[in-house]
Amino acid sequence: MIYLKTMSKSQVGQVLLILLLVMAVGLGVGISVIQRSVSDVSTSSKVEQSTRAFSAAEAGIEKALQGTCSSDPCVNFPENNSTASIMGGGLLPAEPGQALEYPDISKEKIAQFYLADPATGNNYYTQSSLDVYWGNSSTDKAAVELTFIYFDGATFRNNKIFYDQIDRVPSNGFIVITANATDNCNGNNTTGLVGGATFQCKKRVSGLQANLKILRARLLYNNTDQPIAIKPTNTTGCSGCSIPPQAKVITSTGSAGSTKRTIQLFSEDAVVPFFFDYAIFSAGDINK
Repeated sequence: MIYLKTMSKSQVGQVLLILLLVMAVGLGVGISVIQRSVSDVSTSSKVEQSTRAFSAAEAGIEKALQGTCSSDPCVNFPENNSTASIMGGGLLPAEPGQALEYPDISKEKIAQFYLADPATGNNYYTQSSLDVYWGNSSTDKAAVELTFIYFDGATFRNNKIFYDQIDRVPSNGFIVITANATDNCNGNNTTGLVGGATFQCKKRVSGLQANLKILRARLLYNNTDQPIAIKPTNTTGCSGCSIPPQAKVITSTGSAGSTKRTIQLFSEDAVVPFFFDYAIFSAGDINK
């Protein structure tokens, strides 16, 4: 004999609720898996586009250095749908009386500025004063060492000057900047270049020697990379009041899909490496 047991309405409702919960959990898991897959595909695509854009930007820099970039875009890779456009590349300073700004440099690294014609060595900047800008932080206060190399008529000599923003303890003997009409460390100093940096300190260095050839500048005490620049003190209507053209700033922007990557190169020829400042050179014997 077979007995059939019918479910009550409450039992039917419980079964239906359990089925809905199971379906909701399964649907949630499915949506999560789909979202993860879509996210992984999107991330992979962005990484690939970023790599292609960066490679195109590097190729643009290379073409600009070779002088073979004659159109825009400068680089076009149809096989992977990436391009690169170039800006700049002319010698700086580009105009009479214009400043020359170095990119941020680390502690102990050297920024070299030609004050004579880099190609011939002939006198170019002949003024007895020069404005020097450095630093970009009111907390990481950088000092600066300036080495002016000049020709005294018989031999090359150098004159070192040290400037600081504060009195160090113990004292380092540097010249501490005192605010006046031409000097300060108030953090609001600009060289006048469009899109140029804002510098913590500005110092007008006076009493410079004749026959100036090179200025080598080094930041001290800073823990972060900071900029440095020089600017003629007299910028109009004078002979020998301009810095010779000597550097290039090349900006290359690579594009791939919706991704863009930008590389900027600061290039200067015939710069003496910084470690030579710590070497001893003598044309004759060195005796202890």
